[in-house]
Amino acid sequence: MYFSWPSPWLFAILGPIPHLNYLSSFRGPFQNYGRNQSDPIEIVNVNLQVPLQLLHAAIKNNAKVFINTDTILDKRINSYSLSKKHFSEWLRSYANNIVAINVALEHFYGPNDNPSKFVTFLLHELLNNAQSIDLTSGMQKRDFIYVEDVVSAFRILLENTHNLPTGYHHFEVGTGDSIQIKELAILLKKITHNDNTNLNFGAIPYRENECMNSTVDIEKLKTMGWKHQYSLEQGLLKTVMVEKSLIRGSK
Repeated sequence: MYFSWPSPWLFAILGPIPHLNYLSSFRGPFQNYGRNQSDPIEIVNVNLQVPLQLLHAAIKNNAKVFINTDTILDKRINSYSLSKKHFSEWLRSYANNIVAINVALEHFYGPNDNPSKFVTFLLHELLNNAQSIDLTSGMQKRDFIYVEDVVSAFRILLENTHNLPTGYHHFEVGTGDSIQIKELAILLKKITHNDNTNLNFGAIPYRENECMNSTVDIEKLKTMGWKHQYSLEQGLLKTVMVEKSLIRGSK
């Protein structure tokens, strides 16, 4: 089995995977979300060229299963989503020779995540009592899912690969419920007990081709017995608790 994994952070939570022949690891960044003015060449290398090499090696070595981690984002959003969608198309083209599983993730979050990701960035700013945080109007809706629920979805898929025939299989992972970015920011400010930071909604324009209501179809995972365990507030509370302890430990 070959696994194009999204993050060592998730793999550490999942733990050892029986019968796993190869876990993808890249020289340089393990993943590239296309933020902070990332070089498009680097984005293509990390999210397309290296996974394609892994896929080719999987076919060459007669692997039975290849699991790829995709994004739910539309390919028009940015270079990251475009590169991810391009690889999912390559994966589909190889699917005659392998069980090709494509897992599109909604916005997952949790403790010790990449600081450039929205929830982690917002949380750090609130815990540090930033004077103001510039945001969009926040009307766009996203499905936020706690990392441990993402891990449990991968576990279910790993346990059921033997039931899937050769071919391309697309799964989407989220809670099935979406919330406005504005509501999330206000909730996170409440959970962190922050009375000082101004949430400056409308200071930043929406991205070009911004998706205003991101949804996922989790029915295929539900038929395998999967269900998310954490509500948004429960997941954020756990994240805040750990992040606070990390901040205290660094002082």
